[in-house]
Amino acid sequence: MVRRALVDSVIKLSPRHMKANPVMFVVEIGSVLTTFYLIRDFGTASSSEKRLRPRCGHLAVVHRALRHFAEAIAEGRGKAQADTLRKTRAETVAYVQRGDDIVEVASSQAATPATCAW
Repeated sequence: MVRRALVDSVIKLSPRHMKANPVMFVVEIGSVLTTFYLIRDFGTASSSEKRLRPRCGHLAVVHRALRHFAEAIAEGRGKAQADTLRKTRAETVAYVQRGDDIVEVASSQAATPATCAW
């Protein structure tokens, strides 16, 4: 499940997937711009700017990656739970009294109160 989540989280870093969530799309654009300015001003920036810009850029990238990983884990759990429920789906048995006998009948075949003759 973790391997599947890692692959899904990397795929979700694509701008095509990011357009669906405008906030994260803006964060992605900000991290790209921060990286661009870091590379452009590398030789001319002061020492404090050289320390701050990489931290901001890395923080945005790490935030996006962890968010996508957590979302992929949650989706994976949901898919696994749905698969398990599909595998264990069974017909519920109803016990119906007919005269003096009690008969096992599938619940889908049992009479509902609307169709039952009281």
